[in-house]
Amino acid sequence: MTTTSKIVLGILGAAAAGVAIGMLVAPEKTKELGEKLKSCVADWSSDLKDQIAKTVKGVKQTAEEATA
Repeated sequence: MTTTSKIVLGILGAAAAGVAIGMLVAPEKTKELGEKLKSCVADWSSDLKDQIAKTVKGVKQTAEEATA
């Protein structure tokens, strides 16, 4: 894993933790909070899967170019 990847994942993790803590401290009903948190996690998961797919595709392309 490159340094850039580590930095990006660290920033995403910190942002996710910040949002989760903010939601837990927010004065909302537990059910509403749970639904929002579930929705956010699903969105982050989808975005992370997309980013991983792009990264894998880029690595494969780079490897193919290096061997060509």
